[in-house]
Amino acid sequence: MTNSAAGKMPTKTYPRNGESLFLTLMKQILAFSLSLIFATSCSQDNPQGADDQVQAGVVSDEQYMKAQQLVKKAQTHLAADQPDSASVQLAAAAQIFEDGSLIKEKISNQAKELEQARSASFRAEALGRLSAQGLKSLKSGDKTIYFADPSVNTYFLRQLKAHAGEWAKAHSELLQAQALNKKMRIAAEDLAEKQDVVDAQQQTEERRAYTQVLRNNFLDNNLDIKVNVSGKKATHLTLKYALFSAVWARKLQTGGFIAGSSLDQWHEMGFTKITLTDGYDYSASFTF
Repeated sequence: MTNSAAGKMPTKTYPRNGESLFLTLMKQILAFSLSLIFATSCSQDNPQGADDQVQAGVVSDEQYMKAQQLVKKAQTHLAADQPDSASVQLAAAAQIFEDGSLIKEKISNQAKELEQARSASFRAEALGRLSAQGLKSLKSGDKTIYFADPSVNTYFLRQLKAHAGEWAKAHSELLQAQALNKKMRIAAEDLAEKQDVVDAQQQTEERRAYTQVLRNNFLDNNLDIKVNVSGKKATHLTLKYALFSAVWARKLQTGGFIAGSSLDQWHEMGFTKITLTDGYDYSASFTF
């Protein structure tokens, strides 16, 4: 069941045999409190989630009511700017629902948000990211959403307003950090580009040196095939042999080898064009 409007009490109940109307009502209140505190949005809320866990026997009626009291205390402490006490109450409530993964997860998420909201470094970063107009809006009561949980978000907004006097310093430090990060990023990109150039040059030299290796391999296999590489980056491999014909080209084209070498091998080495020629009127090229 989804709760379509925050602040509206769920009406659906799940009474059991002999269950009092009072206890049923208390369960609805707890379910509503939990869903209101932990929902990321009203449209995604499940106000009967806690009641379902009682129905399933995950927690007892007494535990259920105790959890309700703890959650209410946590809300009260948070409204009074007492996050330490609120955290204690939430931890206790989470312990009660230790076996109820859904409710425990929601309570745990609120506890994590509260921990972040209490972080001085996170508060300083949030302040620093505000523009001058943003700071003005904060002071005038703007309800910017920093946290999914409403009570934690309200607490954090109060903290931001209370430390608004630190905005100039925080904003300046953030701008300096961003400028430094930009310089470091640019330097890293430049270094990467330079390394790419070095790698490309090394690969070019390796292809040029490969000509003699390939030539010797052909000779060792009784093939007097001359080898040449050309192009600015030595990516054009030319093989010259008086007996080359369409038969040899077809052999390479279909995945065959010449003295253990293939088109795929040459392509992996960075050659983008391989040409077979008899030095007279026959020539065939493969381009990648």
